[in-house]
Amino acid sequence: MLKLRELSAGYGQVEVLKDISADFYPGEITAVLGPNGSGKTTLFRTVVRLIKPRHGQIWLYDQNLEKLSSKLLAREIAYLPQMTETASNTTVFEAILLGRKPYLMWDTSARDLGVVEKVLQWLHLEEFAFRQVSELSGGERQKVLLARALAQEPKVLLLDEPTNNLDPKNQLEILKLVRNLTAEEKLITVMSVHDLNLALRFAQRFILMRAGKIYFHGQKEVISRETLQDIFEAGLEVINYEGRTFIF
Repeated sequence: MLKLRELSAGYGQVEVLKDISADFYPGEITAVLGPNGSGKTTLFRTVVRLIKPRHGQIWLYDQNLEKLSSKLLAREIAYLPQMTETASNTTVFEAILLGRKPYLMWDTSARDLGVVEKVLQWLHLEEFAFRQVSELSGGERQKVLLARALAQEPKVLLLDEPTNNLDPKNQLEILKLVRNLTAEEKLITVMSVHDLNLALRFAQRFILMRAGKIYFHGQKEVISRETLQDIFEAGLEVINYEGRTFIF
């Protein structure tokens, strides 16, 4: 379990996260929802120590993450930010191999190569392995970035808008892959996503944020017309049809 306790963080004199406490579970996807500026990206960046917490603690099982070196932290948590590029003059295999950096000593080992081959199979990228990243479509590049994160063999996968700028077909393909791998590998997956219906379709738990605070958290019962009005102030409607929930 990933545990955040009374976590506060920000930039300069501005406090963005305010006393955040939450639990995230293996084998489940937690969707972090909220309007722009609510603190979702800051939350992810704080968990991976790109931002130093001003207060609070982060625990992964029995480990206090503050006590881990950057290299050991990268073995535990993989982070895929919103705006990510991978060198376009590399092959797909080389780009994914970069995910093994936290494990590399002097040279690439047989295990490193084996992990990359396994991840290529997971994401159905074998046929692209020795193609240049520059030759790929947007959806294929996003799969490569996800593959690079998975090559870290993390316990925690943080995905900040993983379907951003993808067409509906690629959005569904990426999220189906994430859902399947989360269940099969018992990953603790946390993702932010603007499309509320995609969140409902693929996540098991939900955190609703506004102004740097968590206002609601839990399973699908926390998604209601009233909670969405409190968070988004947009007059959204929630309907249940044949066992599924839809927002419009």
